[in-house]
Amino acid sequence: MTTRSCRIGAAVPNPSPLQVENKSKSLPIRRKAMYISRPEKAGKVKMNSLQIFSGLTSKGFWPLRAFGILLAAAVLCGCHDNVIESRWRNEDLVIDGDLSEWQGKTTYIESEKVYLGILNDQDFLYIGLSSTNPMRNLQVLMQGMTLRIDPKAKDSEPLGIRFPLGAMDMGFIPDENRQRPDITALQRFYSKSEAELEILAGDNPPLRMALLEAAGIDAVLGGDGRQLTYEMKIPLHPNEIFPFALQTHAGALIGLKIETPEIDQDTMRRQMQERGGPEGGGRPGDGMGGGGRGGNGGGRGGMRGTSEHLKISAAVRLANPFSTEVF
Repeated sequence: MTTRSCRIGAAVPNPSPLQVENKSKSLPIRRKAMYISRPEKAGKVKMNSLQIFSGLTSKGFWPLRAFGILLAAAVLCGCHDNVIESRWRNEDLVIDGDLSEWQGKTTYIESEKVYLGILNDQDFLYIGLSSTNPMRNLQVLMQGMTLRIDPKAKDSEPLGIRFPLGAMDMGFIPDENRQRPDITALQRFYSKSEAELEILAGDNPPLRMALLEAAGIDAVLGGDGRQLTYEMKIPLHPNEIFPFALQTHAGALIGLKIETPEIDQDTMRRQMQERGGPEGGGRPGDGMGGGGRGGNGGGRGGMRGTSEHLKISAAVRLANPFSTEVF
């Protein structure tokens, strides 16, 4: 089977012609399905938009064929900027904020300056993310981060998980003598606070709960002062034990978004000053389990204007048990 390259980073096999009876003769047409993955991971996705061109993609109509392929890619990926291939997980993976197990299994997102890794098995999706950008790390610690996954399946709704919630939403009291929060104080605050998250589903209001109450979901925010790390595990299938799940399956195509709020830094500084307080600290509570270890001391440098918020948007092809790439 020969393949042709597609601009979204996948390979498109050339399907064999089908014969359609037309009373007196048979006309060759092209198959009405596209394969947007490597041949060994081929997953059929029917694209209704291609049916318009089904009788016009034989020899002599290469421009239309190319246009049809590009149209299929646009429909498949929607507004996503990247296509990422998940890898099959066949070894134990501990959700502890230590991404050493992810070495060689991540993709560098140049526009966001972060490393992103995605693994899955038959039952769970695993996400690992790391950043060494000080302002980006401060943004995540202060404002929190939201993960949204669209299963792209009939009768399925996107699932959003806000974790961490952000120190501003968790009662953090900043040092009034600093214009920029002290990352060390922030990480100390996280280590003393109970891990919480919010479930975002449909038009329902956010459901806030302790991480221990979100059966099946596991998440940790970690770091060593220079690097901020994030790990999350999410069930693929909802059931009586795992009510919060993605409603998808291995081999499926999903949409993924990871973002922090877009907020004016002057507004954030004003909100911090309104909270007031003699020093950075936090309310006592259970340990977070690997979240926010160590940290860099923040300086007195001002925070002007609006910083660029983290925003990752990608289409993800989940791996299947027959994948050649495994973890």
